[in-house]
Amino acid sequence: MFFIPHDPAALNSREVGVNQPHIPRFCKFSDSPRWIPTSARGKMQSLSHTPSTPRHSIFPAQLLLQPPVLRRSMTPLQIVPHPHPALRRKSREIVRIDAELHEIVRQMFELMYAARGVGLAANQVGLPYRLFVINPEGDPNQKDQELVFLNPRITKKKGSEDDEEGCLSLPEIYGPVTRATELVVDAFDLSGRQFELKLSDFPARIIQHENDHLDGVLFIDRLQPTVRNQLQPLIADLEKQFSDRQRDGLWPSDQQLQEQLVSLEKLRT
Repeated sequence: MFFIPHDPAALNSREVGVNQPHIPRFCKFSDSPRWIPTSARGKMQSLSHTPSTPRHSIFPAQLLLQPPVLRRSMTPLQIVPHPHPALRRKSREIVRIDAELHEIVRQMFELMYAARGVGLAANQVGLPYRLFVINPEGDPNQKDQELVFLNPRITKKKGSEDDEEGCLSLPEIYGPVTRATELVVDAFDLSGRQFELKLSDFPARIIQHENDHLDGVLFIDRLQPTVRNQLQPLIADLEKQFSDRQRDGLWPSDQQLQEQLVSLEKLRT
């Protein structure tokens, strides 16, 4: 999960991000209006719905003809905190698109916006699937900026830049991470069709952050050792909080959570 920053003073300027103090792009913030510096927005360019390296679709053709009708109730999703086992489990490729998957995606966007985020991976809601959603604007009213990535693969990277990141599964913890400034990603959409995108700057960073989640990698794993050591007390505190909640019966045990993840994999991978 990514955060986007806010700066109320910027809202009084017609050129957002000009002569504004530095604020980490991925900080958690209150209910104040949100903004992203114009220099940070980057680009999202659709390359093709027939990518240069087509992948065999693993989704049955008849799925493209079926309306997404939810046939049974579904337990509401919630964002899981570190060190929930789902965050360290390498996600499995999705092989079935159905009404429940549409509902999962709907809830993921809902949770992402409620948390003031711009990206959310499936294992951040306890689902071991290669799926994430993004909206670089972080604005629920800008539906045209919403993107869903099923079974994504980053095929090209270029450039390098350090910037500060944070994650809702690791609240109040931030640190500088080196990422590529440009990339090409291909994935499948909710219709089971493959697509390819070229992204740069802020959107490219979101994709890399969320794709890491699918491999069980957290942004803290990419911090320099000195920074990681400085943050270790905060990380240890989160781990203790989670352990205490398990002891109090507010979370299942690690073994029970692992068993749940195995069952979920069988349903959709």
